[in-house]
Parts: sequence; C-alpha cells; structure tokens
Amino acid sequence: METLIGEQKICQNMVLEYYKMKGSLEQKLANLVEQHTELKDIQQEYAAYDLYMRCMHSNGIAYDIIKKQLPVINEEVAKVLANIVSFEAFFEDDGRRLNIFIKHPKHEPRPLEMGSGAEKTIAAMAIRLALLSVSNLPKGDIFILDEPGTALDADNMEGFIRILDLIKSYFKTVILISHLDSLKDCVDTQIIIEKKGKYAHVEV
Repeated sequence: METLIGEQKICQNMVLEYYKMKGSLEQKLANLVEQHTELKDIQQEYAAYDLYMRCMHSNGIAYDIIKKQLPVINEEVAKVLANIVSFEAFFEDDGRRLNIFIKHPKHEPRPLEMGSGAEKTIAAMAIRLALLSVSNLPKGDIFILDEPGTALDADNMEGFIRILDLIKSYFKTVILISHLDSLKDCVDTQIIIEKKGKYAHVEV
C-alpha cells in the first residue's frame, strides 16, 4: 500500500512538472509568435525603405531606364555636337553607375570632370537636348540658362552660340542670363538690369 502511495506521489509530481513545462513552452510559443509578427512588420518596413532608397538613389530607377537607352542617347548626343565642337561626349555604363566621358580627336576618352569649364557646359547642354529627344515625357516651354558663358573661352564661344541656336528650336522661350557682351547678339530681346543707387533698374 505504501508503495502505491509513493508511486502516486511520484506520478503527481511528474504531472506537476509536465504542467510547468507545458506552461513554459506555451509562453515561449506565444513569445515566438509575437516576435515573428514583429519581424514581418520590420521586414515590410525595410522593404518599403529599401525601395524608396533605390528610387531616390542616383543609380536607381532612372539609372535602369537610361542604361537600356544608352546607344540611342549617345547617338543623339553625337548629333547635337556634330559640326559644333571638335570633341565627343558619351555615356558609359560600368555595371554600377553611368559615367560621362569626353573625347577629342587623337586623344583617349577622359571623364567629363577633367574637362574644361567650356567642355562641361557644352556637353551638359548637348546631353540635356539628347535626353529630351529620346524621352516621351512632356517637355516644358521654357529653358533657362544662368551664366552658362562664364566658363567659355574664345575657342568654344562659337560652339556655344551654335548649340544655343539649336536650343531655340526645342523651346518656345529661352531665357539666357549673362554678363557677357559677346552673347548680346544671340538673343531676340534684351532685358537689362542695372543698379541705380539703392535700386535695380529694368530696361527692356
């Protein structure tokens, strides 16, 4: 009899331990479910943030779109620069980003950053016109150039004037802001702003 009572107590203790283990496992399971839910929320937030960063990055969606059109864009840039300047400008994809190069006859291509101020100005304008040509997006009627001739030397001034005439064919209104007298003959209408005393005087 005593043996049976002893075995009963042992069984009761074991059942109690099992209940404790069951309660502990249930709590762990509840914690895991909660953590899994939090993880899914974090993953969704990260995915949204990652998409946002890729969209806003300089090599984001615009990079993927332009990369597919590189041959067409480079061809349009070449058309714009033809008979205007002696150098070429073109995009090149290194697999991670787009780089812009300029190339003079008898010289190897070099990054646009190494070009002169005039080369950068003219190349930038040519690229802008080329992108307009290949894009299906609606374009504006106004094109504004703020002191583009500041970096131009005498050798490139003629090329700049030619590309400026080309820009006029793309846009209804072109506003050129400049202090250079050599560019006055390139515009149809002049708006002269002069300082008189403490005020600015506008003359059309």
